[in-house]
Amino acid sequence: MSEPHEDLLVRFGLMGLGVIFIALAYVVWSSLGYLNVPAIMVETLLSVLGVALLVQSARTSTPTIENSIHIYSIIIAAGALTFMVYLFYQMPAFGTDELAIDYYAAHQFLLGLNPYKPVNMLEVFTYYHVANYFVTPLTVGGVVKTLGYPALSFLIYTPLAAFNVKPTLLLISFAIFPFIILSYHYRREGMHYAYPLAALVILANIEYLYFAAGSVTDIVWVVFVMLSYVLIDNKRSATSGVLLGLAMSAKQLPWLLAPFMLYFVYREQGFRSAVKFLCAVVATFLALNAYFFLISPHEYLLSVFSPETMPLIGIGYGLSQLAFLGYQNIPRTVFSAISVIVFASTFGVYVALYKELKHAFFALPALVMLFNYRVLANYLFYWPILLLPTLPYLVRVTKVGERALQEEIVYTDRRPRFGSSYARGVISIAAIALLSFATAATVEYAVPIGNSLVVNRVTGYANPYGIPGYVTELQVNVSYYGSPDSVPVFFRIIPSGPIVNANGLLWTVVGNNTLSYGSSRVFTIVPETSADFLPEGDCFRLEAYYAGMQGFIDGCAPKLPAPLIANPNFSYFEGASTPGWSWVPNNVGGSSEFSVVFSPHGVSLTITPQVNGSWTAAQLIQPINLSKLEDCTLILNASSTLQSAVNTGGWPTQFLGVEFVFSGGQQIWVGYNSSYPIPVYYNPSQSLVVILSRSLIIRFSQVQAVAEEMGWPLSGVEMMLIFATTHTYIGRPSLTATFYNLVVVRNEG
Repeated sequence: MSEPHEDLLVRFGLMGLGVIFIALAYVVWSSLGYLNVPAIMVETLLSVLGVALLVQSARTSTPTIENSIHIYSIIIAAGALTFMVYLFYQMPAFGTDELAIDYYAAHQFLLGLNPYKPVNMLEVFTYYHVANYFVTPLTVGGVVKTLGYPALSFLIYTPLAAFNVKPTLLLISFAIFPFIILSYHYRREGMHYAYPLAALVILANIEYLYFAAGSVTDIVWVVFVMLSYVLIDNKRSATSGVLLGLAMSAKQLPWLLAPFMLYFVYREQGFRSAVKFLCAVVATFLALNAYFFLISPHEYLLSVFSPETMPLIGIGYGLSQLAFLGYQNIPRTVFSAISVIVFASTFGVYVALYKELKHAFFALPALVMLFNYRVLANYLFYWPILLLPTLPYLVRVTKVGERALQEEIVYTDRRPRFGSSYARGVISIAAIALLSFATAATVEYAVPIGNSLVVNRVTGYANPYGIPGYVTELQVNVSYYGSPDSVPVFFRIIPSGPIVNANGLLWTVVGNNTLSYGSSRVFTIVPETSADFLPEGDCFRLEAYYAGMQGFIDGCAPKLPAPLIANPNFSYFEGASTPGWSWVPNNVGGSSEFSVVFSPHGVSLTITPQVNGSWTAAQLIQPINLSKLEDCTLILNASSTLQSAVNTGGWPTQFLGVEFVFSGGQQIWVGYNSSYPIPVYYNPSQSLVVILSRSLIIRFSQVQAVAEEMGWPLSGVEMMLIFATTHTYIGRPSLTATFYNLVVVRNEG
C-alpha cells in the first residue's frame, strides 16, 4: 500500500497530464479549425487520453502505478507523439538552418564528399528551398552554410537521407525516449509514484514538443546524456562513457558535462571506473570523428569550433543583449572569456561542494550558457529534463527489499580533503573574476572604439513596393571612421515589440554597399524578404554593422499614404505567394499554378485543363477600395495564345483579363480579345457583366458606374487577375498567360 504523499503525487501528476492533453487538443482545433478530418482524429485522441488520465486521478481507490508504470509511459508517449505528428504536417521540412545543413551534409557524405569542406555545402539552402527566415546571418555578410558540429550531427541522418525521409521524424522519435527512459529508471529506483509528475515537468514546457517537430536537433544529445547518466554504475561505466561520447559527437553542448561526469564517476566508483569511462568517451568520439579530422584537419577544427569563432550576428536573451543591441560597446570576446571563467569556477565549486552538488552538474552548464554571446532557448530548455533522472538519488528513495542507498553501498566517497574555506575561496575568486571582467568591459568598452560606424539619421521612409501597412524602404545616412579604408555595410532593424524572428528584420542595400573612411553616405535599404517588412507605426532600433563594428539609431515608422493598389510588381515572391495578393485557384476541371517574372515585372499564370466543360482557373486576388480609385485608371498588359471568349448567352467560356467581385457575389469581367476594337458588353444575368476589349486599360469610374447602374454595393470589392477556360485542347495540355507592367495612375484633369 502506498504512502499518503505518494498517492497525492500520483494524483497530481495524472491530473496535470490530463489537463495538458486536453489543452493540446484545443491547440490543434484552434489552429486548424473545421473541415479537417485528420485534425478531428488528433483532437479526439488527445482529448480521450486527457479525460482518461483525469478519471484515473479521481478514482476512490489508490491509482496503481508501480506495476503499470510502463503502460502509463506508453500512454503519455502516445499523446506526445500524436501532437508532434500533428506539428510534423504543419511545420516546414526544415524549420532551422542547422537541420538543413546536417541533413545536406549526410546527403553529401553519401555521395562520397567531405561535408566539412565549405565548397561542398554551398548549395544547401537552394537544394532544400530553405526560406531566408531560418538562416543565420554573418556580421561580414552572407549566411552560415558550413557544417558546424561533430560528425554524428550528420551521420545519424544518413539512413534517412539515403531514402529521402524527412529528418524531423528522427527528432520526433528521440523526443519520445525520455518518457520511456524515466519510466524504467523510476521503477528500478522505487520512485514509480513520481513518474507522472516527471512526465508533467517535460510537457509543462510545450516547446519541448514544438522544438522536436520544428527541427531543433538538441533532443538527440539529450537522450544520449540521459541514458549515460542512468547507466552509470560499477558494471556500466564503459557503456555510460560510450553514450556520452555519442552525445559529444552530436553537438558541443555536452562537452560542458564531460569534466563533471568524469569527476562524478571518479568520486562514486573510483579511479579505475573513471579511466574506463574516459577511455570509452574518447574512443567513441574518435571512432566517429577521427576520419574527418585526418582527411581535412584544418576544415574540421574550423567547423567544430565555428559556433564560438564564426562572426555570427548577435541574437538571443541574456546580458549579451547589452552589447549587440548597442547599449554598451562590449566585444563578444569578453563574453567568451566570462563563459570560460564561469565554467572553471562552477567546476571548482562542484569539486569543493561535491557532497552537496554531486547530482547538480546538469544545472551548472545553464549558468555557463547564460554568459554566452548568443543565448538561445535550446541552450537552456533541456537541462531541467536532464535533472529528472537525478531525483531518486536526491530524495534517497530505494526499492524496498532489493536496493540499498547507492550513496552508502555502491558509491565510495573519495572527497578531497578540502575544507569549507576552500569552497568559500573558489566562490570568492569566481565572484571577483566576474566582477573584474564586468567592470573592465563597462569601463574600457563603453567608449566607442576607433573602427566605428555611425548612423547619423534616417532621412526618409517610403513604400515603393505598395505593401499595405508597411514601410518597405528607408534612406539612411551613415558615416565610417576606422580601418580598413573601406568596408561593406549591412543593416538590420530590431523592432521594439514581441519577437517575430530572433534575427530581427534584415534589410539590404540597393546598389553598392561600401563606405570609405571618413565619408558619409545615404544608403537606400529595403527588406530582404517579406518577413522583414517594417510595420507602420512600430518603433525600432536600426543597426548598421560590419564585423565587430556597429552603429545604431532609434526611430518610429510613420503612417504612409495607402498604396493605390497592393504590390503591382508582384515583388517578394516566396514559395507560392506574393504579398498583397491571394492565390485562389479554381481547379474543378484541372490544375493551375503561378510564378513571378522579372523582366518585365509581372506574373505568369498556368492552367492545365483536364475535364472538358469544367472550369479551370488561375486566379490572383486582392481587396480594393473602389471609391478611392474612382479617379484612377488600371493599365495592364497580358499575353497568351488563349484570349477571352463568351458563348451565345454571353457567359465566359475562356478568359484572360480582370474580374471585379462585389460583396454580394456580383461580378464584372473585363477580358482581353484582340478582335474587339471597341469594348463590347454582355449581361447574361443580373449578377454578371462581361466586357471584352483589345486592351486592358480600365477606368475604375466606369467599373463603379456599371455597378451603380446594376444596383450593386460598392463596398467589399475585390480585384482578380484571371486566366481560365472550360475547354481541353488536344496537343496543348498546359496553357500560360503573362500579366505584366501593371500600374494604377490618377486620371489627368
